[in-house]
Amino acid sequence: MKTNQRIAGFDFARSLAIFGMILVHFKILMSDGSSAFMKLLGSLLEGRAAAVFVLLAGIGVSLMTAKARESKHPLALRGKQQMLLKRVVLLLILGFAFAIIWPADILHYYGVYMLAAIGFLAVKDRTLLWGAAITTLIFPILLMMFDYEQGWHWETLEYSGFWTLSGQLRNLFFNGFHPFFPWFSFILIGLYLGRLNWRDAENRKKLAVVSALLIMLGELPGMLLRGFFINPAASADDLLYLFGSQPIPPMPFYILSASGVAILVILSSIWIRERFADTKLIKMISVNGQMALTVYVGHVVVGMGFLELTGNLHQQSTAFILAYTFAFYALTVVFSWWWMKRYSRGPLEWLFRRLSLGKTEIRKNGRSTVIG
Repeated sequence: MKTNQRIAGFDFARSLAIFGMILVHFKILMSDGSSAFMKLLGSLLEGRAAAVFVLLAGIGVSLMTAKARESKHPLALRGKQQMLLKRVVLLLILGFAFAIIWPADILHYYGVYMLAAIGFLAVKDRTLLWGAAITTLIFPILLMMFDYEQGWHWETLEYSGFWTLSGQLRNLFFNGFHPFFPWFSFILIGLYLGRLNWRDAENRKKLAVVSALLIMLGELPGMLLRGFFINPAASADDLLYLFGSQPIPPMPFYILSASGVAILVILSSIWIRERFADTKLIKMISVNGQMALTVYVGHVVVGMGFLELTGNLHQQSTAFILAYTFAFYALTVVFSWWWMKRYSRGPLEWLFRRLSLGKTEIRKNGRSTVIG
């Protein structure tokens, strides 16, 4: 595969992932928890949308470093590692600052994932897959050693001791919203997938089969248990806790299922982007995916900020939550299209590139300006 050619389907999938994350977050804040439909929607999206986002991050890093890796030139690879290290610092700064207003932030976790990924850029394919498996299996071992509930107030989703060293380490690596163990496995899987030829039809067929198998392996144990225990008792709840595919706690069956869903979403996005390549709406959604960082921060600062100002942040109906989510997402799609018609990158995407590379071009269409 020519790594210098952008696969627009990845951008489309990234936009869908951001939409799913926006819907989940708005649901958590605005829902009173009584709507059966919102509970169903949450069970389908919670942990899945973010998994698509993180797995795509691994694919992106793999593609970005492909030439340096294939050249086997140590200086070329070192340059990419240094650039990633700068982005790690930026993600940690932005993420921890963002966590002050949005405790469910994923960016500071993302920074830790990227820091660890630097050491995996040039390893063999099987090392990435073994690394993903080991990272996944470490979590249930930790679960047997430590108290998963420590720090949590589940009724309010608040985490006490978050800003202490012990609390931060516990949250980052074990029992936070997106802990390193096992979430780093999505990055490693993405690093592996980024080495594949996504333009090849046979590869896509194989990946479709793999995604179906992963979903089946992840969901089947929990489905069988729910069917076996007609009247769930405490013992049934314990088994579902261990063998279910819920994202909290993120047991191995969740990683299997979410990985399969993520691959399926990416495959479907590539197909949609190619099948409807000339459709303006599809193009607009893809462009929105190129500004995922800006949109992610914006859905909290602007989307939730507006709700707070108008007194609509809590206790809303299902219809209001869905209408507001779709309306806000549509506005981000329109804004992204307008912005990218004028500039080469989104505001935060440009800032990250500027600070990590030292210079960048922000204008486009023959009017580029190099800054730095």
